Amino acid sequence: MSRTAQRREFRTYLQKQRELTMLQGRLAAREEAEEAPIDFTKYQGRPTAYFHEILGTRTMWDALDDFIRGIHEPPYKILVKSGHRIGKSFSAAGLINYWFDCFNPSVVITLGSSAESMRDGVWSEVRSQRARAGLPQCFVGPKTPELWTGPDHWAKSFSVKKGESFHGKHRQNMLFLFDETTAVERPMFTIARSMFKPEPGNAWICFYNPTDPSTPVYGEEQSGEWRTFSFSSLDHPNVKKQLEHRRAGKGELISSQLPIPNAVSLSQVDGWVKEWTQELDPSMLDEKGVPKSAIATDFQWLDANGRTTWRRPMMDWEARVLGNWLTHATSSVWSDHLFTFCEKAIAPAPVHELPEIGCDVARFGDDRTAVHTRYVCLSLHHESRQGLRVTEVAGWLIEVARQLADMVNQLRTA
Repeated sequence: MSRTAQRREFRTYLQKQRELTMLQGRLAAREEAEEAPIDFTKYQGRPTAYFHEILGTRTMWDALDDFIRGIHEPPYKILVKSGHRIGKSFSAAGLINYWFDCFNPSVVITLGSSAESMRDGVWSEVRSQRARAGLPQCFVGPKTPELWTGPDHWAKSFSVKKGESFHGKHRQNMLFLFDETTAVERPMFTIARSMFKPEPGNAWICFYNPTDPSTPVYGEEQSGEWRTFSFSSLDHPNVKKQLEHRRAGKGELISSQLPIPNAVSLSQVDGWVKEWTQELDPSMLDEKGVPKSAIATDFQWLDANGRTTWRRPMMDWEARVLGNWLTHATSSVWSDHLFTFCEKAIAPAPVHELPEIGCDVARFGDDRTAVHTRYVCLSLHHESRQGLRVTEVAGWLIEVARQLADMVNQLRTA
């Protein structure tokens, strides 16, 4: 081999050595970065930052951030009722991961409708999130719904039928998470309440479709002890964007074109419209195409074929799409859906009329005297008190009348 060839070969060898050294340096830096532990303590009290920065959920529905932040705000008890596929399971799994990673010592106790549904639903998502984010795989088995690093740092799914399995597990930094809470029976609430401390460092959150008002979670919601968040599938960004395109005649969007591809889609809502609402017969419409005997919850729907129809919701629509409780006519005059509709309705102040006071007097036993005020179509206030004498009720009504008179005088002056 000539000297020229030898020099050329030597230069090639040196070049390859330099490239190998650079590659080794890059690999070492990457391994060091991967091995460097994340300081999760900086996310304590900042669950939405953990969701976005650690789990990478920047495409999650922004409205869900409100209840996620709420776990660190009084009363530290959150109810999340909603329609289908708005992100409940994803949020529940994210909260389990957040609590386990950011608080040590800590305990997460989860319950659901069954062990299988929790393992294949929420806890399957827990595994997926940790795998995608490269988080430590602290599971005790390949399918077991449990994270564990020590006796004072774990997260686990318990049997919905055996409250005694988690009874007495008092720890620091406890999160109770109930999924499909309409299937959770009263003893589970009783046991959890005996362990839960409504103070910073603890939280209790329940997710559910409000399908059965005879279940304990309905009573919890009515108690006023919880912060309640309600989400309709129709308000989801996916559905709103697809409806915009449909109404503008721009065609149908597919899942990959949606803001949150794995959540609810308009095609799913189309199916729910057919299954859970009733189309009003043309004979029920007047010459303007409006229902002759309309009720407040009737609505128009534009389907994928460009056909617009009037629909009347059935009970499943209220619970599984709008996120409102089912209400039978025998148990209530007002359905949850209709009550929500009226809360959002806007009516003018009838300044030319006088307000009215209604009073139901309870004179005996442990019943309550109730006073309700209204201003024509506007319901103003409802209050009940116990143990009042007749003279005290009269004084109460005089005070209410004075307050109403002041309100009307101010409105008329304005």
